[in-house]
Amino acid sequence: MAQGRGLGQGRIVREERAGGRTVYVGHWTDSDRRPHRKALGTDRRVATRMLSEIVRKRDLAEQGMEVEGWAERSTEQVRVAYLTDLEARCSESHVIRQRAALARVLDSIGARRVGDIRTDALMAYRTKRLQSKRRPANATVNREVSAVVAMLNWAAELGWLKQNPIRLKRLPQGRAFQKLERRALTEEECGDFLRAARELDEESGARTRAARTIENGTKGPGYEAKERKLRIPQAPLWRTFLESGGRFSEVVMAPWAELDERGRTLRFRANTTKGKRERTLPLSDELTEELLSLRALHAEVLGRIPRVSEPIFLTPKGCSWVGQNRNSLRMFQDVCARAGIAVRGEDNTKLDIHALRVTFCTRLALAGVPIQVAQSLMGHQSVEMTANIYTRVTTQNLRDALRVVPPLEVANKVDEIDLTQSACRSNS
Repeated sequence: MAQGRGLGQGRIVREERAGGRTVYVGHWTDSDRRPHRKALGTDRRVATRMLSEIVRKRDLAEQGMEVEGWAERSTEQVRVAYLTDLEARCSESHVIRQRAALARVLDSIGARRVGDIRTDALMAYRTKRLQSKRRPANATVNREVSAVVAMLNWAAELGWLKQNPIRLKRLPQGRAFQKLERRALTEEECGDFLRAARELDEESGARTRAARTIENGTKGPGYEAKERKLRIPQAPLWRTFLESGGRFSEVVMAPWAELDERGRTLRFRANTTKGKRERTLPLSDELTEELLSLRALHAEVLGRIPRVSEPIFLTPKGCSWVGQNRNSLRMFQDVCARAGIAVRGEDNTKLDIHALRVTFCTRLALAGVPIQVAQSLMGHQSVEMTANIYTRVTTQNLRDALRVVPPLEVANKVDEIDLTQSACRSNS
């Protein structure tokens, strides 16, 4: 079949008809490369719009879209139907990511109808993103565009489109194409990070209680007696990331029912994990006790015992962390700033919440944990993914490892002179 892009956009020709009447005639080629000629009106602007609509419908048919079907409907209709279906079969975090990506792309390209979603429009969007001042990583742009492609594939599977018209290769990914490479925290940084998290919790709690103002006594007894809500501490959340290696969605969606106090374990359900496989992770005694203290605090904040279906980790104000990626990243950066840890390194490395997962895996590697065990703890589907992190060791780690290798014995100067003289005699 002929490709729509080679058929041209047609042209408007002015013709004089009998009686001195001026008519504007449209000339175009259909998808079978047959020429067409038709009078489109006496107003050039109206004729131009009509020809544009004819060409647009021809191109839609050429791309496999139903001209009178869903291609003519608003993208909002298809988007709502698609997201509703996702909610029934995917995790909440995935739906949130897809909703955000679709809104960003479709609003940017101005796609009011499904037929407006074209390959050239997505290419232009991708180019604009990559040329922006805050250039995202290739993987980020791929995820955004893939959300639109997935929606169209879904519509094609239901028969709403003949086929998905988008034919766009993904941008190259991998460590060679990362904008900034994610690094792991060092052991010293881990301690500083957790101490800073506790300090911020204490300071925020003191502000919430207005401890300093009450101590100064400047507001009077009425201010002191005022009821104030407690603040949920966040240090247990950060420690859980470091000790479990869980992904953000896995940790913040974990309910109290999955915390085994006696067994000292935390289970991530299959519906919250990336690989759709549940896994149970052992917890230290210290972290388990910290989480039990957190549950008692939740009961005090909520005025009741937390339900087993409610999440273990809440925001400082007692809300769910799901869908609050920006706020969580901002809080992570605040903790790093207090700990004196740079989130952007001079060696083009970065730290974010997922870096705590990388830190967990790196610590396993440095401790000599077998890679197959690390794969199970990380929830990776292949050992190659775990090996990718296992190889991310610093130069200092390599230098420490080489210290166990015995040093080479170097010949003394007398031996070197004798060898030189022997060489001279043999040459002569």
